[in-house]
Amino acid sequence: LLSCIMRYTLLIWCALLFLDFFFFNDTATTEIYTLSLHDALPISINDGQFDRVHCSGALHLFDDRPKVFSRIYGWLKPGGVFVGCTYLLGKGDKRRQRKTESGARMGFHWFDPDELEKLAKDAGFENYEASIHREGIVFRAEKKDG
Repeated sequence: LLSCIMRYTLLIWCALLFLDFFFFNDTATTEIYTLSLHDALPISINDGQFDRVHCSGALHLFDDRPKVFSRIYGWLKPGGVFVGCTYLLGKGDKRRQRKTESGARMGFHWFDPDELEKLAKDAGFENYEASIHREGIVFRAEKKDG
């Protein structure tokens, strides 16, 4: 019961934070972090600004994925961590073909797990780790320390 109450409370807190963020401000600040809504590619952020960058539910929408990974690598401080969550093509030739065709029509890119690892390594990340569940993937990679 306590676990359920804590999840419900966290859900309400997150909903209020995001409502405040999206409807009243362009930036929402808590004691722990600051949320800011931007397009990742044209934004001007100096290199080495962040300890961690989390990208969830957006990587599949970018056309220039190598540039996204490179930009995130630049924004991280040495030793910083990039955490991402996105969608996979899945298994089976017919399923993969349908997803690829529908994705092309909608501007939605379905990833192959090896593709994400290659994007991370090509951008300079190391210590890549991933966890796959059904057709979703969560990954983390580190910027070289120093």
